[in-house]
Amino acid sequence: MKIIQIFFLLLFLLFRVNGQGTFIKNISYGPDSSQKFDYWQADALHSKPVVIYFHGGAFISGDKELNERHEWVKNFFLSKQVSYISSNYRFSKTTRIDSIFQDAERLIQYLKHHHQELKIDTANIGVYGSSAGGCLAIWLAFNPKLGDRSLKDSIFHYNTHIKVVGHMTSPATLDLTQWYSITKSDSNWMELYNFKDDYALYKISNRSEYFSPEIIALRDFVDIPKYIDAQDPPTFYHNNNELDPTPPNGDIAHHGRHAVYLDSISNSRNHTHELNQDLNAEVVYQKMVDYFCQYIPCITTKTINQKNNILQLQINANILSLKNVGFSLGSGTIQIINPVGTILYNEHFDHIPETVNIDIKNICKSGKEIYFITINSVSNSLVKKFIY
Repeated sequence: MKIIQIFFLLLFLLFRVNGQGTFIKNISYGPDSSQKFDYWQADALHSKPVVIYFHGGAFISGDKELNERHEWVKNFFLSKQVSYISSNYRFSKTTRIDSIFQDAERLIQYLKHHHQELKIDTANIGVYGSSAGGCLAIWLAFNPKLGDRSLKDSIFHYNTHIKVVGHMTSPATLDLTQWYSITKSDSNWMELYNFKDDYALYKISNRSEYFSPEIIALRDFVDIPKYIDAQDPPTFYHNNNELDPTPPNGDIAHHGRHAVYLDSISNSRNHTHELNQDLNAEVVYQKMVDYFCQYIPCITTKTINQKNNILQLQINANILSLKNVGFSLGSGTIQIINPVGTILYNEHFDHIPETVNIDIKNICKSGKEIYFITINSVSNSLVKKFIY
Protein backbone atom coordinates (compact mmCIF):
# COMPACT_ATOMS: atom_id res chain seq x y z
CA MET A 1 0.00 0.00 0.00
CA LYS A 2 2.79 2.44 0.95
CA ILE A 3 4.65 1.74 -2.30
CA ILE A 4 1.50 2.53 -4.30
CA GLN A 5 1.01 5.79 -2.39
CA ILE A 6 4.61 6.85 -3.07
CA PHE A 7 4.24 5.97 -6.76
CA PHE A 8 1.14 8.11 -7.23
CA LEU A 9 2.56 10.99 -5.19
CA LEU A 10 5.76 11.19 -7.22
CA LEU A 11 3.82 11.10 -10.47
CA PHE A 12 1.63 13.94 -9.22
CA LEU A 13 4.61 16.03 -8.16
CA LEU A 14 6.23 15.59 -11.56
CA PHE A 15 2.99 16.83 -13.12
CA ARG A 16 2.80 19.97 -11.00
CA VAL A 17 6.43 20.93 -11.47
CA ASN A 18 6.23 20.51 -15.24
CA GLY A 19 2.74 21.99 -15.57
CA GLN A 20 1.35 18.92 -17.32
CA GLY A 21 -1.44 16.48 -16.52
CA THR A 22 -0.54 13.40 -14.50
CA PHE A 23 -0.87 10.39 -16.77
CA ILE A 24 -0.66 6.81 -15.51
CA LYS A 25 -0.99 4.23 -18.28
CA ASN A 26 -2.21 0.63 -18.21
CA ILE A 27 -3.32 0.20 -14.61
CA SER A 28 -4.66 -3.36 -14.25
CA TYR A 29 -8.04 -3.71 -12.57
CA GLY A 30 -8.31 -7.46 -13.16
CA PRO A 31 -6.28 -10.52 -14.17
CA ASP A 32 -7.04 -10.40 -17.91
CA SER A 33 -4.69 -8.45 -20.18
CA SER A 34 -7.69 -6.47 -21.49
CA GLN A 35 -8.69 -5.28 -18.02
CA LYS A 36 -6.59 -2.12 -17.99
CA PHE A 37 -7.27 1.60 -17.79
CA ASP A 38 -5.43 4.86 -18.32
CA TYR A 39 -5.71 7.47 -15.59
CA TRP A 40 -5.34 11.24 -15.71
CA GLN A 41 -5.23 12.46 -12.13
CA ALA A 42 -6.49 15.94 -11.32
CA ASP A 43 -4.86 16.08 -7.87
CA ALA A 44 -2.81 13.38 -6.11
CA LEU A 45 -3.04 15.01 -2.68
CA HIS A 46 -6.80 15.41 -2.44
CA SER A 47 -9.67 13.17 -3.50
CA LYS A 48 -11.46 14.41 -6.61
CA PRO A 49 -14.44 13.29 -8.69
CA VAL A 50 -13.65 11.06 -11.64
CA VAL A 51 -15.29 10.55 -15.03
CA ILE A 52 -14.83 7.19 -16.76
CA TYR A 53 -15.05 6.61 -20.52
CA PHE A 54 -15.80 3.24 -22.15
CA HIS A 55 -14.95 3.09 -25.87
CA GLY A 56 -17.14 1.59 -28.56
CA GLY A 57 -16.50 -1.19 -31.05
CA ALA A 58 -19.47 -3.59 -30.94
CA PHE A 59 -17.75 -5.55 -28.16
CA ILE A 60 -15.37 -6.94 -30.80
CA SER A 61 -12.82 -4.13 -31.19
CA GLY A 62 -11.79 -0.67 -29.97
CA ASP A 63 -9.27 0.70 -27.52
CA LYS A 64 -8.92 3.14 -24.65
CA GLU A 65 -6.70 5.44 -26.72
CA LEU A 66 -8.61 8.71 -27.03
CA ASN A 67 -9.59 10.41 -30.26
CA GLU A 68 -9.74 14.20 -30.54
CA ARG A 69 -13.32 14.42 -29.26
CA HIS A 70 -12.66 12.49 -26.07
CA GLU A 71 -9.33 14.27 -25.57
CA TRP A 72 -11.41 17.43 -25.40
CA VAL A 73 -13.77 15.86 -22.85
CA LYS A 74 -10.80 14.68 -20.78
CA ASN A 75 -9.15 18.12 -20.83
CA PHE A 76 -12.42 19.81 -19.93
CA PHE A 77 -12.86 17.68 -16.83
CA LEU A 78 -9.21 18.03 -15.78
CA SER A 79 -9.62 21.80 -16.01
CA LYS A 80 -12.52 21.44 -13.57
CA GLN A 81 -10.47 19.40 -11.06
CA VAL A 82 -12.17 16.17 -12.13
CA SER A 83 -9.95 13.17 -12.85
CA TYR A 84 -10.48 11.09 -15.98
CA ILE A 85 -10.23 7.41 -16.88
CA SER A 86 -10.40 5.63 -20.23
CA SER A 87 -10.83 1.90 -19.84
CA ASN A 88 -10.53 -1.26 -21.88
CA TYR A 89 -12.56 -4.40 -21.27
CA ARG A 90 -12.77 -7.93 -22.64
CA PHE A 91 -14.31 -8.61 -26.05
CA SER A 92 -16.90 -11.12 -27.19
CA LYS A 93 -14.29 -13.27 -28.93
CA THR A 94 -13.12 -14.41 -25.49
CA THR A 95 -16.12 -14.05 -23.19
CA ARG A 96 -19.91 -13.67 -23.12
CA ILE A 97 -21.73 -10.34 -22.84
CA ASP A 98 -22.67 -10.78 -19.18
CA SER A 99 -18.99 -11.22 -18.31
CA ILE A 100 -18.13 -8.05 -20.25
CA PHE A 101 -20.67 -6.21 -18.09
CA GLN A 102 -18.87 -7.63 -15.06
CA ASP A 103 -15.67 -5.94 -16.25
CA ALA A 104 -17.38 -2.56 -15.91
CA GLU A 105 -18.54 -3.51 -12.42
CA ARG A 106 -15.07 -4.70 -11.43
CA LEU A 107 -13.53 -1.42 -12.58
CA ILE A 108 -15.82 0.57 -10.29
CA GLN A 109 -15.10 -1.80 -7.40
CA TYR A 110 -11.36 -1.55 -8.05
CA LEU A 111 -11.49 2.24 -8.00
CA LYS A 112 -13.43 2.26 -4.75
CA HIS A 113 -11.06 -0.30 -3.21
CA HIS A 114 -8.03 1.85 -4.16
CA HIS A 115 -9.67 5.25 -3.76
CA GLN A 116 -7.14 6.46 -1.18
CA GLU A 117 -4.09 5.82 -3.38
CA LEU A 118 -5.84 7.07 -6.50
CA LYS A 119 -7.37 10.05 -4.68
CA ILE A 120 -10.88 9.39 -5.97
CA ASP A 121 -14.03 10.83 -4.43
CA THR A 122 -16.12 7.67 -4.59
CA ALA A 123 -19.35 9.60 -4.04
CA ASN A 124 -18.81 11.45 -7.32
CA ILE A 125 -18.11 8.98 -10.12
CA GLY A 126 -19.46 9.74 -13.59
CA VAL A 127 -19.43 7.25 -16.46
CA TYR A 128 -20.11 7.69 -20.16
CA GLY A 129 -19.56 5.57 -23.23
CA SER A 130 -20.10 5.56 -26.96
CA SER A 131 -21.74 2.71 -28.86
CA ALA A 132 -20.96 -0.53 -26.98
CA GLY A 133 -19.35 1.53 -24.22
CA GLY A 134 -22.63 3.34 -23.66
CA CYS A 135 -24.24 0.00 -22.82
CA LEU A 136 -21.59 -0.59 -20.15
CA ALA A 137 -22.24 2.90 -18.77
CA ILE A 138 -26.00 2.51 -18.36
CA TRP A 139 -25.58 -1.04 -17.09
CA LEU A 140 -23.67 0.41 -14.14
CA ALA A 141 -26.25 3.15 -13.70
CA PHE A 142 -29.40 1.05 -13.85
CA ASN A 143 -28.25 -2.21 -12.26
CA PRO A 144 -25.88 -1.32 -9.40
CA LYS A 145 -24.43 -4.10 -7.30
CA LEU A 146 -24.06 -4.13 -3.54
CA GLY A 147 -20.72 -5.04 -2.04
CA ASP A 148 -20.39 -8.53 -0.55
CA ARG A 149 -18.05 -8.62 2.43
CA SER A 150 -18.40 -12.39 2.72
CA LEU A 151 -16.21 -12.84 -0.37
CA LYS A 152 -12.49 -13.43 0.03
CA ASP A 153 -11.46 -10.97 -2.68
CA SER A 154 -11.78 -7.54 -1.05
CA ILE A 155 -12.44 -5.93 -4.46
CA PHE A 156 -15.97 -7.32 -4.26
CA HIS A 157 -16.60 -5.72 -0.87
CA TYR A 158 -17.47 -2.47 -2.67
CA ASN A 159 -20.68 -1.48 -4.44
CA THR A 160 -20.87 -0.25 -8.03
CA HIS A 161 -23.00 2.85 -7.46
CA ILE A 162 -22.19 5.85 -9.67
CA LYS A 163 -23.45 9.45 -9.72
CA VAL A 164 -24.22 10.38 -13.35
CA VAL A 165 -24.07 8.64 -16.72
CA GLY A 166 -23.87 9.34 -20.45
CA HIS A 167 -25.21 7.04 -23.19
CA MET A 168 -23.80 8.24 -26.52
CA THR A 169 -25.25 6.76 -29.75
CA SER A 170 -25.60 3.34 -28.17
CA PRO A 171 -28.09 0.45 -28.23
CA ALA A 172 -30.87 0.57 -25.67
CA THR A 173 -30.67 -3.11 -24.77
CA LEU A 174 -28.49 -6.15 -25.39
CA ASP A 175 -31.53 -8.36 -25.81
CA LEU A 176 -31.12 -8.29 -29.57
CA THR A 177 -34.58 -9.72 -30.21
CA GLN A 178 -35.97 -6.30 -29.24
CA TRP A 179 -33.97 -4.21 -31.67
CA TYR A 180 -36.37 -4.53 -34.59
CA SER A 181 -39.37 -3.42 -32.50
CA ILE A 182 -37.44 -0.58 -30.85
CA THR A 183 -36.20 0.73 -34.20
CA LYS A 184 -39.36 -0.19 -36.15
CA SER A 185 -37.21 -2.16 -38.58
CA ASP A 186 -37.72 -5.40 -40.48
CA SER A 187 -38.00 -8.36 -38.11
CA ASN A 188 -35.51 -10.21 -40.34
CA TRP A 189 -32.91 -7.46 -40.06
CA MET A 190 -30.16 -9.85 -38.93
CA GLU A 191 -30.40 -11.85 -42.15
CA LEU A 192 -31.10 -8.76 -44.23
CA TYR A 193 -27.91 -7.02 -43.07
CA ASN A 194 -25.79 -10.15 -42.49
CA PHE A 195 -25.52 -9.42 -38.76
CA LYS A 196 -23.58 -12.11 -36.90
CA ASP A 197 -22.27 -10.41 -33.76
CA ASP A 198 -24.86 -12.20 -31.64
CA TYR A 199 -23.11 -15.57 -32.03
CA ALA A 200 -20.10 -14.32 -30.09
CA LEU A 201 -22.06 -12.10 -27.70
CA TYR A 202 -24.29 -14.95 -26.55
CA LYS A 203 -21.81 -17.78 -27.26
CA ILE A 204 -24.30 -19.69 -29.43
CA SER A 205 -23.76 -21.78 -32.54
CA ASN A 206 -27.17 -21.11 -34.12
CA ARG A 207 -30.14 -18.87 -33.41
CA SER A 208 -32.43 -21.68 -32.37
CA GLU A 209 -30.60 -21.39 -29.05
CA TYR A 210 -32.22 -17.98 -28.51
CA PHE A 211 -35.13 -19.81 -26.92
CA SER A 212 -33.17 -22.23 -24.78
CA PRO A 213 -33.63 -21.62 -21.03
CA GLU A 214 -30.03 -20.44 -20.68
CA ILE A 215 -30.17 -17.83 -23.45
CA ILE A 216 -33.67 -16.69 -22.49
CA ALA A 217 -32.27 -15.99 -19.02
CA LEU A 218 -29.23 -14.26 -20.52
CA ARG A 219 -31.32 -12.02 -22.79
CA ASP A 220 -33.51 -11.09 -19.85
CA PHE A 221 -30.44 -10.33 -17.74
CA VAL A 222 -28.90 -7.95 -20.31
CA ASP A 223 -32.19 -6.18 -21.09
CA ILE A 224 -30.89 -2.97 -19.53
CA PRO A 225 -34.05 -0.77 -19.69
CA LYS A 226 -36.00 -3.13 -17.46
CA TYR A 227 -33.82 -2.01 -14.54
CA ILE A 228 -34.61 1.71 -14.90
CA ASP A 229 -36.33 3.34 -11.94
CA ALA A 230 -36.68 6.76 -10.36
CA GLN A 231 -33.73 6.21 -8.01
CA ASP A 232 -31.21 5.63 -10.81
CA PRO A 233 -28.47 8.19 -11.56
CA PRO A 234 -29.31 11.11 -13.87
CA THR A 235 -28.68 10.06 -17.46
CA PHE A 236 -27.73 11.94 -20.62
CA TYR A 237 -29.06 10.09 -23.68
CA HIS A 238 -27.73 11.17 -27.07
CA ASN A 239 -28.42 9.93 -30.57
CA ASN A 240 -28.75 12.13 -33.64
CA ASN A 241 -29.14 9.38 -36.23
CA GLU A 242 -32.18 9.18 -38.47
CA LEU A 243 -35.43 7.69 -37.19
CA ASP A 244 -36.08 6.03 -40.56
CA PRO A 245 -37.01 2.40 -39.85
CA THR A 246 -34.61 1.08 -42.49
CA PRO A 247 -31.13 2.68 -42.30
CA PRO A 248 -29.44 2.46 -45.71
CA ASN A 249 -26.29 1.01 -44.13
CA GLY A 250 -28.15 -1.45 -41.93
CA ASP A 251 -26.72 0.11 -38.78
CA ILE A 252 -29.50 -0.99 -36.45
CA ALA A 253 -27.19 -0.85 -33.40
CA HIS A 254 -26.86 2.94 -33.67
CA HIS A 255 -30.41 3.65 -34.82
CA GLY A 256 -31.82 6.94 -33.59
CA ARG A 257 -34.81 5.25 -31.98
CA HIS A 258 -32.69 3.56 -29.30
CA ALA A 259 -32.37 6.86 -27.42
CA VAL A 260 -36.03 7.70 -28.05
CA TYR A 261 -37.01 4.36 -26.54
CA LEU A 262 -34.87 4.91 -23.44
CA ASP A 263 -36.31 8.41 -23.11
CA SER A 264 -39.84 6.96 -23.10
CA ILE A 265 -38.95 4.38 -20.44
CA SER A 266 -37.30 6.99 -18.24
CA ASN A 267 -40.29 9.30 -18.61
CA SER A 268 -42.71 6.55 -17.64
CA ARG A 269 -40.71 5.76 -14.49
CA ASN A 270 -39.95 9.33 -13.36
CA HIS A 271 -36.24 8.80 -13.92
CA THR A 272 -34.13 11.98 -14.17
CA HIS A 273 -32.63 12.22 -17.65
CA GLU A 274 -32.13 14.35 -20.74
CA LEU A 275 -32.60 13.37 -24.38
CA ASN A 276 -30.23 15.10 -26.79
CA GLN A 277 -30.51 14.88 -30.57
CA ASP A 278 -28.22 17.73 -31.62
CA LEU A 279 -26.43 17.19 -34.92
CA ASN A 280 -23.26 19.11 -34.02
CA ALA A 281 -20.86 16.85 -32.09
CA GLU A 282 -19.13 19.79 -30.41
CA VAL A 283 -22.46 21.02 -29.08
CA VAL A 284 -23.40 17.51 -27.97
CA TYR A 285 -20.31 16.92 -25.88
CA GLN A 286 -20.39 20.42 -24.42
CA LYS A 287 -23.94 19.72 -23.27
CA MET A 288 -22.90 16.32 -21.91
CA VAL A 289 -20.07 17.70 -19.78
CA ASP A 290 -22.32 20.52 -18.58
CA TYR A 291 -24.91 17.90 -17.62
CA PHE A 292 -22.30 15.94 -15.66
CA CYS A 293 -21.23 19.10 -13.84
CA GLN A 294 -24.77 19.52 -12.53
CA TYR A 295 -24.26 16.36 -10.47
CA ILE A 296 -20.54 16.11 -9.70
CA PRO A 297 -18.42 19.01 -8.36
CA CYS A 298 -16.66 20.79 -11.23
CA ILE A 299 -14.38 23.58 -9.99
CA THR A 300 -13.24 26.42 -12.21
CA THR A 301 -9.54 26.86 -11.52
CA LYS A 302 -7.44 29.93 -12.09
CA THR A 303 -4.43 29.65 -14.37
CA ILE A 304 -1.18 30.52 -12.60
CA ASN A 305 1.33 32.24 -14.84
CA GLN A 306 4.52 30.52 -13.77
CA LYS A 307 6.53 32.33 -16.47
CA ASN A 308 6.02 35.56 -14.54
CA ASN A 309 7.13 33.91 -11.29
CA ILE A 310 3.94 34.67 -9.41
CA LEU A 311 5.06 32.40 -6.58
CA GLN A 312 8.59 33.03 -5.29
CA LEU A 313 10.30 30.67 -2.85
CA GLN A 314 13.46 31.49 -0.88
CA ILE A 315 15.25 29.86 2.06
CA ASN A 316 17.43 31.98 4.34
CA ALA A 317 18.68 30.92 7.80
CA ASN A 318 16.13 28.10 8.13
CA ILE A 319 13.26 30.38 7.14
CA LEU A 320 11.34 29.38 4.05
CA SER A 321 9.72 32.47 2.54
CA LEU A 322 6.89 32.34 0.06
CA LYS A 323 6.17 35.62 -1.69
CA ASN A 324 3.24 36.59 -3.90
CA VAL A 325 1.25 33.66 -2.53
CA GLY A 326 -2.19 35.22 -2.22
CA PHE A 327 -3.17 35.25 -5.90
CA SER A 328 -6.85 35.75 -4.97
CA LEU A 329 -7.06 32.30 -3.42
CA GLY A 330 -8.97 33.31 -0.32
CA SER A 331 -8.90 30.62 2.35
CA GLY A 332 -6.68 27.60 1.97
CA THR A 333 -4.03 25.30 3.37
CA ILE A 334 -0.25 25.25 3.03
CA GLN A 335 1.58 21.96 3.52
CA ILE A 336 5.16 20.69 3.40
CA ILE A 337 5.47 17.09 2.24
CA ASN A 338 8.47 14.77 2.03
CA PRO A 339 9.05 12.50 -1.01
CA VAL A 340 7.25 9.53 0.58
CA GLY A 341 4.07 11.51 1.13
CA THR A 342 4.34 12.35 4.83
CA ILE A 343 2.84 15.74 5.70
CA LEU A 344 5.41 17.54 7.86
CA TYR A 345 3.68 20.91 8.08
CA ASN A 346 0.02 21.79 7.73
CA GLU A 347 -1.51 25.22 8.34
CA HIS A 348 -4.91 26.56 7.38
CA PHE A 349 -5.47 30.24 6.58
CA ASP A 350 -8.81 32.02 6.48
CA HIS A 351 -7.13 34.24 3.90
CA ILE A 352 -3.77 33.22 2.46
CA PRO A 353 -1.45 36.25 2.81
CA GLU A 354 0.84 37.60 0.12
CA THR A 355 3.94 36.54 2.08
CA VAL A 356 4.30 33.46 4.26
CA ASN A 357 7.38 32.68 6.39
CA ILE A 358 7.88 29.17 7.78
CA ASP A 359 10.66 28.10 10.16
CA ILE A 360 11.66 24.73 8.72
CA LYS A 361 14.54 23.94 11.10
CA ASN A 362 12.45 21.47 13.09
CA ILE A 363 10.31 20.41 10.14
CA CYS A 364 12.80 19.33 7.50
CA LYS A 365 16.08 17.47 7.82
CA SER A 366 18.95 19.47 6.35
CA GLY A 367 21.24 17.65 3.95
CA LYS A 368 20.20 18.51 0.39
CA GLU A 369 16.93 16.56 0.57
CA ILE A 370 13.97 17.23 -1.72
CA TYR A 371 10.68 18.49 -0.27
CA PHE A 372 7.48 19.83 -1.74
CA ILE A 373 5.31 22.69 -0.55
CA THR A 374 1.66 22.62 -1.57
CA ILE A 375 -0.84 25.46 -1.59
CA ASN A 376 -4.47 24.36 -1.85
CA SER A 377 -7.64 26.38 -1.88
CA VAL A 378 -11.19 25.79 -3.04
CA SER A 379 -10.37 27.31 -6.43
CA ASN A 380 -6.77 26.29 -7.08
CA SER A 381 -3.74 24.23 -6.13
CA LEU A 382 -0.01 24.51 -6.69
CA VAL A 383 3.11 22.54 -5.78
CA LYS A 384 6.68 23.86 -5.57
CA LYS A 385 9.78 21.74 -5.10
CA PHE A 386 12.61 22.86 -2.83
CA ILE A 387 15.86 21.40 -1.51
CA TYR A 388 16.98 21.84 2.10
